[in-house]
Amino acid sequence: MTLLAGDLLAILLVTLFGFVFHGESIATPRWLTTFFPVLAAWALYAPWLGLYLPLVASTPRQAWWRAGLAAMLAAPLAGLLRALWLGSVVVPVFVLVLAANAGVGMALWRLAFAALSPRLESRNG
Repeated sequence: MTLLAGDLLAILLVTLFGFVFHGESIATPRWLTTFFPVLAAWALYAPWLGLYLPLVASTPRQAWWRAGLAAMLAAPLAGLLRALWLGSVVVPVFVLVLAANAGVGMALWRLAFAALSPRLESRNG
């Protein structure tokens, strides 16, 4: 449950960071046109790369690169879903920037989780 909540929060932060960086207001629901496509694409790629397997999620060496790769693989699909939602075209630069930012954001979150997971287990066990 912590992994899912953290993934959701990390995707939300990456999305909001992008909007704020571009001077867009996050008071309007327009940011959802990026958030939901990224979330959907992540949901397809993350399990495929084993990111919800306990051994992968709790091993820093495995967690960070798989999360970064999943986010980078998810970016083109997210770009397509977003374009369909907006009735627009896929903007390649958007996809590249999204891949880089989401890749870094998700890799950092999963690295932090993996580094802290032994402590979380000992506290709960």
